[in-house]
Amino acid sequence: MTFAILKLSYNTPGETPVIGGVCGTGFFISDSTALTAFHVLSEQNWGPNPGNAYCQYWAILRSGQIIPIKKEFLKGYSQIDTTLITFGSKHEIPHVVLLADKNASPMDMVCGEGHVGGAMPQLQTSWVGSELLIATANLSNVISDGVGHIKRELKAEVNAADLKLKGTNVYELSFQTRCGMSGGPLFDKTNGKLVGILSFGLPENAEIKLQSFAVSLSELRKYLLI
Repeated sequence: MTFAILKLSYNTPGETPVIGGVCGTGFFISDSTALTAFHVLSEQNWGPNPGNAYCQYWAILRSGQIIPIKKEFLKGYSQIDTTLITFGSKHEIPHVVLLADKNASPMDMVCGEGHVGGAMPQLQTSWVGSELLIATANLSNVISDGVGHIKRELKAEVNAADLKLKGTNVYELSFQTRCGMSGGPLFDKTNGKLVGILSFGLPENAEIKLQSFAVSLSELRKYLLI
């Protein structure tokens, strides 16, 4: 099950409005663990938006389920631009993502699921003491998915401010992505199983990425032992 990662920042508990929105995408691989992109969410980049003192994060599932994310849940693997989220308890996830039995190949049809970066889902919120609670959430206005094929497999060399890859196996995709889709699942369109995780795109500072890349499942298996 794919979810939007929502980050809201503020200076004083109880203040309104708070600022923020979708900062990336993730997906469950079991009822207690999920994956996202390292540059989206990690122990190293956890923190409020500039000018704010506090922040909170949530996984907002497409089913409407709302699960808080805590910093202690995170274990990052910067070399594959992936963060493992181990939630404090099991959750009733409508369905978890199944891993493909084999690696994808050029020309395989694939689809990527993600969300619009910076956008605000439809929320109902309230403050309880120092904690901001989300009663309901709807992602219908922030969904951004893509369909196409794998153009090629290559070893990525990236040295950006928030992303550093050195010889990481990635797939170049035929479809465009956008900010906010990073960390989303890349599925084999024929069987719906995971073949990669959406990572980065070019141009680097553009909202819409004309070239898009996903870290291959082979790299996830190597480092995460999944």
